[in-house]
Amino acid sequence: MRLLRAFSYGCLFVLLASPLPVMAQTPDEGEPLLRGSNRALSFSIDNVTLGTLDGGVGGRWWISPNTAFRATLSLSVESIEEVIGGEADMGRSAFGIGTAILVELHTRQFRRVSPYVAGGVGVGFDAFSETTTYGPENPLQELRDKGDGIDFSVRAGFGVEVYLVKSVSISGEHLFIASVRSEDGTITRTFRDAPVTVTKQDGTSFLFGTGTSSLIISVYF
Repeated sequence: MRLLRAFSYGCLFVLLASPLPVMAQTPDEGEPLLRGSNRALSFSIDNVTLGTLDGGVGGRWWISPNTAFRATLSLSVESIEEVIGGEADMGRSAFGIGTAILVELHTRQFRRVSPYVAGGVGVGFDAFSETTTYGPENPLQELRDKGDGIDFSVRAGFGVEVYLVKSVSISGEHLFIASVRSEDGTITRTFRDAPVTVTKQDGTSFLFGTGTSSLIISVYF
């Protein structure tokens, strides 16, 4: 989603262009922020490609003129089949579910535009299965990799919320993620003229990534 990522970096430019020393500044008197209420139902889209869907649903609550609290439930589904180098068929399926709690600190606000920085924590569970089938001339006939894992993460980033009307806003957001992951998996190799081998892959790892860009639609009620 290159367009979504570009939009998120545009959000960073707007955020930095606002006077950050005045972190908690409400809109000018007479020009209040165009927001119909202090609570909203939010829908997020993180990634939509052929065979992949990442998104979520949650709530947004404004607890002060400059601070919003957000809770989300995310879901990811992946189903891919492809031919690798014309010599092997690969199929992959994956499922993930997670939840996160974030706090948004909005900077200098305009009537329709509200830049913010955000931070919070999250937890997620995922399971996957990937099978590669090779041609009859290959000694390795099938490679199957399957497993599951759980992540505990800390997230921080930036975004901009734009109000289309009083009851609907659209936000572009990018979050950087640091996480501790515990996983349990097995790799099974099936050979043409040799016994099947099974390798277990268990362990804990620390990960830091550039994170995800999201498009968030909020409906205020």
